[in-house]
Amino acid sequence: MPSRREDPAAESELLAMANQSRRQAGVPPLRMNDDLMKAARSHARLMIDQRQLSHQFEGEPSLLKRLHETGVPLNSVAENVAYNYGAAQVFDSFMHSPPHRANLLDPDFNAAAFVAIWSDGKLYVVQDFIRQTAEIVPASRQK
Repeated sequence: MPSRREDPAAESELLAMANQSRRQAGVPPLRMNDDLMKAARSHARLMIDQRQLSHQFEGEPSLLKRLHETGVPLNSVAENVAYNYGAAQVFDSFMHSPPHRANLLDPDFNAAAFVAIWSDGKLYVVQDFIRQTAEIVPASRQK
């Protein structure tokens, strides 16, 4: 199994760069969600184990299903995945890719999980984005 080292500082750096870019674009900031972090971290580990980038591996639930399983109420999702030699390089590659840039700057998204794990000299990154909604209370629980 490949070695892995989680990098909370790189995760914070990626969030700061994303929110700075969102601010410059006039878009509200993203906030990190701990429940989403678990799902993103699990997917990042799979990428490292498989030694490839993918949004879904064989036998793995789809992104929407993975994020729904966190229990976080949401209504839209997106994901960026990459590996490079540091957080700044990953962010730069995302901002120069129209689909990845669109995810980072989408004003509909308000919560995210940014996971960064080092393996074999590369920083693997998973960014999951959601539109977090208010929890829907079933009629049977309403007063």
